Amino acid sequence: MTLFLNYWTLISFCFLISTAQFWWTAPSWPWVFPCVLILILSIRLKLLKWCVGLLIACLILIIRINCVCYQQEILFQDGPNITINAEVDSFFKQINHGFHGKVTITAINGKSILGPLRPSIWLVSPIFLVSNDKIRAKIKLKPITGYLNDVGFDAEKFALQQGVVGRGSVLADYSYWIINSGSVRFSWYNQVKNSIDSLMSKGVILALTFGIRDELSPEVKRQLKASGLSHLIAISGLHIGIVFGIGWFVGKLLFRMFFRWRSTPMVVAILCSVCYAWLAGFSIPTQRAVIACCFVSVLSMSSNRVPKSYQWLLIFSFLLFLDPFSTASMSLWLTMWAVAVILIFSTQKRTHVSYWKKAVILQSALVVGMMPAIAVFFHGVSLSSFIYNLVFVAWFSFFVVPVSLMALILDIGANITFLWSWADLSIQPALYAMSFAEETWFALSNEQVTWLCLLFSLWLLAPYLSNYGKILCLLCLLAVLIEWRVKPIWQVFVLDVGHGLAVVIQQDREAIIYDTGIAWQESSIAEQVITPFLHYHGVRQIKSLILSHSDNDHAGGMTELIDQWRPQQVISSQVLKDGKECLAGQKMTWGALDIEFIWPNNAVPRAYNPHSCVVRVTHSNNGQSILLTGDIDAVVEWILIRQPRLLGSDVIIVPHHGSRTSSTTQFIKMVGPDLAIASTAKAGKWQLPAPRVVERYKQLGVAWLDTGNYGQMSISFYDSSWQVEPLRKVKGRSWYRQMLRKGVE
Repeated sequence: MTLFLNYWTLISFCFLISTAQFWWTAPSWPWVFPCVLILILSIRLKLLKWCVGLLIACLILIIRINCVCYQQEILFQDGPNITINAEVDSFFKQINHGFHGKVTITAINGKSILGPLRPSIWLVSPIFLVSNDKIRAKIKLKPITGYLNDVGFDAEKFALQQGVVGRGSVLADYSYWIINSGSVRFSWYNQVKNSIDSLMSKGVILALTFGIRDELSPEVKRQLKASGLSHLIAISGLHIGIVFGIGWFVGKLLFRMFFRWRSTPMVVAILCSVCYAWLAGFSIPTQRAVIACCFVSVLSMSSNRVPKSYQWLLIFSFLLFLDPFSTASMSLWLTMWAVAVILIFSTQKRTHVSYWKKAVILQSALVVGMMPAIAVFFHGVSLSSFIYNLVFVAWFSFFVVPVSLMALILDIGANITFLWSWADLSIQPALYAMSFAEETWFALSNEQVTWLCLLFSLWLLAPYLSNYGKILCLLCLLAVLIEWRVKPIWQVFVLDVGHGLAVVIQQDREAIIYDTGIAWQESSIAEQVITPFLHYHGVRQIKSLILSHSDNDHAGGMTELIDQWRPQQVISSQVLKDGKECLAGQKMTWGALDIEFIWPNNAVPRAYNPHSCVVRVTHSNNGQSILLTGDIDAVVEWILIRQPRLLGSDVIIVPHHGSRTSSTTQFIKMVGPDLAIASTAKAGKWQLPAPRVVERYKQLGVAWLDTGNYGQMSISFYDSSWQVEPLRKVKGRSWYRQMLRKGVE
């Protein structure tokens, strides 16, 4: 009974902590008192002992949530322009308009802040900063407002993981000062970077030694993902485990040769792993890995035999105790899932099995066991990951990482650099082999991921179920997967892409894309949001790619989508080499939908806002329609209202993001929409939509929604009705999103 109670305490603790990111409201400080009171009573009352895990989790969450809320409050209480004293937490990364990194604020407008209550922010600086530098500057503050789509990078959730509560940029017009700390890690980084500057695999070497992945090319990153080898480059559990093992081996030698202290291997191993974690900037994954190694070491030296499942729960609980918001991190779940697979494998007794066979079996178990987790987080699986991992995990573990670390030690200690060439040569086979991996990456839709996870769960439970239990599980599986709701005939998704536009019109497994959002030097909205979104919804073919005009915020991802998806046709109001011109009067039929092009009358060499391709999509049977307007202005609207029969629509994508130069009263009346959707950035530099435009739509009885406030919009059309679902009304109510966005939800 005691063991069962201990299991329940750990499980209930982990479960409640894991739900914290989904809470709609932040519990206030007074809730601490009933939690403490019930905890005290549980000492005497046996029945209350079952609540201990939940109560401890509540206490931790109340304290941590209120501390984060207080940090955000003191950060913004003096207005958007403040003078800060701050300590730099990381190397700054170069961006288009300066350098970007994380700092912890120690004082605001001369008022010091106590250590545990010091807020952290992402800061844009005009000069490069490194860890432990100190800066005093006047900055402009902004809340954290990220995109929110079904898939794609979530800046708000990432801020929760990192403990960041705001953004800031140094106002260069004002004087500022910086105290350089003379960072040892940065000087070593520069020395190594200079030593390997001419090597082909310098990006991989820097990632393996310092945990800095800025030098990795986008192509290498895609190949790492496709081959399932991303974990080999990101310093985390595997690398800390390798160094821990090296340290343990060295400690064993020292114990036998010089010392008689039986804990020497563990101490040396922990010191080595801590040093490696420091070299990697004490990133959150390395911290977790070091803690896990320490825990495993202590448990292995314990005289009491601890079950593997209990070890896993202890490690997980301790990690959540230290950082309850780490449950928002993908890396935590991947790490703990991998640990679970390894622990399950280690419990199986395999006598008379050679070391190499055990290694192959373990690798097979990891690949198969990690498949559901990889599918959930990356919406796909690598069909070749088993071979890649079987070969290169061992290769990196026994050669690449040790040689790279030995080269680092010799370079730093004696300025001997020849080993870097060996490290470079050892990495080349992996880079060459990965060049074939992209063909083996298979993207999965959300429905397919659900099937995979449920079938995997059933496979795990099968040995413990009777025949009747298996039949019951199959029936439950079918009940879960059967689509009870009426499926829409077609759907329109207005993606949350900030200041830009990207609309996906889906019918069965095909889609039409209207605009692609912005592109920047390293990537684009097309790569980060649109492509994962299409895979998530099971789209297999882009029927047409329509570009309203050539501005970067509307057509920046054109090349990416053409390369990745090979759309059947590209339509634009600008003359393209292999494209079709968007001309008024043209029509095409796509399944049950009629696509009608309304503007412009002529294609142009370079399409600007007034040349935007205006399109109306209408269902041929029930007449439901949506009007896509790009960035047309009032002059174009005045021309279009002369043909009112072409404009009438149920939904309108607001022209020019709600700018005051568009959306004239007469134009809105001629369209006669029930709903207007604007693609905007919350707190963007253009301050769109214009308040007068929003008010104009509302006065004419048109419902208003915009992506800046409501996230991705999903419009589902049925036989005789349609409905819209703003994503932030579903996923955006979490307490931390409201806090980071200053309560805009």
